[in-house]
Order: sequence, then C-alpha cells, then structure tokens
Amino acid sequence: AQEISITRECITERPSGSTVEIWPCPENIVYVTPDLIEASAQLASEADVRWHMHCSESKDEIGFFEKVQGTRPVTWLEESGLLSARTTLAHAIWLDPGEVAAMGERQATAVHNPVSNQYLASGVIHLDALIRAGANVALGSDGIAVAGQDMFEAMKAGVLMHRVAHLDSTATAVEQFLELATLGGATMTGRDAGAIAEGCLADIVVLNVDKVRHTPWNRPVASLVHSGRSNDVEAVIVGGEIIVDGGRSTRVDEEEVRAAAIAAMQELFREADLTRLTRDWQEPDRS
Repeated sequence: AQEISITRECITERPSGSTVEIWPCPENIVYVTPDLIEASAQLASEADVRWHMHCSESKDEIGFFEKVQGTRPVTWLEESGLLSARTTLAHAIWLDPGEVAAMGERQATAVHNPVSNQYLASGVIHLDALIRAGANVALGSDGIAVAGQDMFEAMKAGVLMHRVAHLDSTATAVEQFLELATLGGATMTGRDAGAIAEGCLADIVVLNVDKVRHTPWNRPVASLVHSGRSNDVEAVIVGGEIIVDGGRSTRVDEEEVRAAAIAAMQELFREADLTRLTRDWQEPDRS
C-alpha cells in the first residue's frame, strides 16, 4: 500500500502526457508479491499510463515462479487479466509459444536488452516470433551494472546476437534494429514519435558522421548501426527543445553531476565494504 501510495503521488506530479511520465514499476515478477503487481497494473490503468516490470529474464525464474504460483510468469499475467498494451516487460526471454501468442494478442511490449543478456548469459529473446505474433518489441540497455547506456551499442549487439543464435548472417537487418530503437520505443511509451514525419513529436537526434569510421557513407543505416557511437550525437531535440547541443547537456552541469556520482559511489563502496571490487586485475580461472 505504501509503494502504491508513493507512486500515485509521483504520478500526480507528472501526470499522463508529461514529457517525463511516472509509471508503476514492480521491478521483477519474482522479486515482489502478486498483489503489488496487480495494484501496479490497476494504478496504471486509472492514471492512463503504462507499467513496467522485468520478467522471464533467466531460466531459473521460470521454475521458481512455477513452484510458488503453479504456472509460468506471462501465463499468470494473462490469466490474471494484467497483460495489455500498457504492459512493458523487460527481457521476456524464456517464453513458451502460448506466452508469445498472449503477448501478441494483448499487444504488450517486450524490451530487448541484447548487451545485458550477453553480459549475464541470460539467453536470446524470441524476436521474430514475438513480432509475428503482434507484440511490440523495443530496444533497451538495462541497468548500468550489466550494460553500457549506449543505444547504438545495443543496436549493433542485437543485430549480431541473433545472427550467431541462428548461425545465419542474414537473420537480422540493420533497418530492423533501428526501428526497434525508435518506432518500438515510441509505441512502448504511447508517443506519436520515433519517425521524422509530419504530425510526429519533434524528437530528433542529430549525429556527426564526418568521421573515419563512417567513411564511406554508402549505406546510412548500416553505418549508423554498425559504427555509430553515443559520442557521435551532436544534438538532441525533445518536443522542439534542444536539450543536447554540441554533444553536451543544456539542462545540467555534466562535470558537477559526474563529480557527485563519483563521490557517492566511493562513499557507498566504503560503507558496504566493496572496495575489494576495485582491483586492477583478476587472473582468469584456467582450470
């Protein structure tokens, strides 16, 4: 009740349609109780926003959830009436055919995090099956602890990950992953964005491609996905407002934010006695 109350207050501060919306996020289907998940979905419906949760990321989660609830995670969401176009599930890797079909029928979103999934060896999402079923798939980066926050890296990693999984260099296309990163994300958030078109929100990323790795500029999308980097970004426009200019934020002092983050991290490491994690080198286990 306290979690829902706090989230409701936050949504009141930034209601549906705000540039930055607040969504209920019960973290992970195996971390919290079903009543909190149900309440989160209900709050999202009442407030006309989406809701988000990590689900079916690792194989172990499925067995654990089945042992406790007697059914699979996405099957439970569907049977409980919680799966809808408002539902956004991060990872959604270990789905059976029935769960894939349910995701599609309800037009729910799966957020594909290819860098994180390789970092943790979680598995490979059923990308084509989800899309064929009618589900929305967006591209994500997951948390900083298991991935960089570079969406260009996520696009490239996704393209290559599925080619290896299928042992087929034609299994994915760069255009597909650019769409997941733009149109897929816009659909997930319910925004009329993700494309440069009349009537769409003026949300645009401007890149500097006058660099050796983008030369020759024969196939723009291929160069963007295979060779793009976050430091190629010259400007970011949101709703017509320039929030990044010359590669730097116009909203905050970046040096001040980084300094504060470093100081907080160092203090946290000391308090939690995690300084041993800062070692310079770890010999690999060759056994």
